[in-house]
Amino acid sequence: IAEHDGSRYVAVPPGAQQAAWHGVADALLRRLAAEPAVAIVDADPEGARRLAAYAEGVAELRGEIVAEAAEEMPRGRNRGPGPWVADSMAWKTGAQIALNNPGGVRTGLAEGPVSVAEVYELLPFGNTLVTVPLSGADVVKALEEAVGYQVSRYGPDVRAPYVSVSGISFVIDLGKPRGQR
Repeated sequence: IAEHDGSRYVAVPPGAQQAAWHGVADALLRRLAAEPAVAIVDADPEGARRLAAYAEGVAELRGEIVAEAAEEMPRGRNRGPGPWVADSMAWKTGAQIALNNPGGVRTGLAEGPVSVAEVYELLPFGNTLVTVPLSGADVVKALEEAVGYQVSRYGPDVRAPYVSVSGISFVIDLGKPRGQR
């Protein structure tokens, strides 16, 4: 879980994650309750019963430590767990470079133990890792597309990550036209 402090996202220590979620949920419920077009209903007992069957498995995954984060890894522009994931992709495939969609990395990591459950929260999608031969021009085009999407979706002052990379570095000039950034 990450909290926005006005200029960046800051990882919340694992022990404080539940309290942070409750705070966010309470604030959201208060805002929704004030909206006349929104109806808040009680939890479905059948749904709760079905979800309860998974509680023990989730608790086991939270207790299975698979790594140690030497420092806080907040999600951000080619920093935090995004480049770590890209580095892992390059390592696993033996590729010279790796590009990773920042939308696939859903959280940051706090300093300290990393559980299997946190890895699933970090990378919740069942993606397939593939390698593709690319020219330098292809890589530049992929980076341009990633930047173009972020800017078109969030505007020129975008704070969202563009793309996480391994094996390369790049500089973006948003003052230039698309295709020349």
